[in-house]
Amino acid sequence: MIRQLFLGTAACLALAAPAWAINKCTGPDGKVSFQDAPCAGAGKGEKIEVRLSSSGIGTAAAAPAAATPASGASAAAPAAGAASAPAAATAPPARKEGAFGETWRRKTDLEQRLIREARGTLNAHQQRCTAEQRERAARRTQARTNTAVATSEQALASEMQAATAACEMRSRELQANVDALEKELKELSKK
Repeated sequence: MIRQLFLGTAACLALAAPAWAINKCTGPDGKVSFQDAPCAGAGKGEKIEVRLSSSGIGTAAAAPAAATPASGASAAAPAAGAASAPAAATAPPARKEGAFGETWRRKTDLEQRLIREARGTLNAHQQRCTAEQRERAARRTQARTNTAVATSEQALASEMQAATAACEMRSRELQANVDALEKELKELSKK
């Protein structure tokens, strides 16, 4: 019974979603302060309404507060000028990367995992190609000893050449990948 009463009360409070008003005031010297009371003086201000969401995390919506106009100008004039300003001018500045930002993560991945995996893939490919070539060479030698299978020796020789070309091409691709990763790591290390 008490549990149901508690849950019902909690649900009602969550649905009520209280809102708090916080005023962000910028003084004539450019100093920003946050306060409960509306902004006073010649500084400009903004009313920020904070509401609790259903997850319990606050969300803020900024609404410009009435600023005291300086030098007798009307409050509507700056608002009209601000409305005609292009949206691109209000774009946020580029964010500076922290100590453990994307560059650091990429460099660490390259150093600890990516280059090693690329080299491993290249080595495994080269070992597989070498083993396949040995197998084909053994079949070719066996075909030479059997005079009845002279045509299969030619087919094996052609197959060996094609496989060698395919292995070399794939090895070049894998080596280019390793080289690109090492070059990227070197460039990131310079920064």
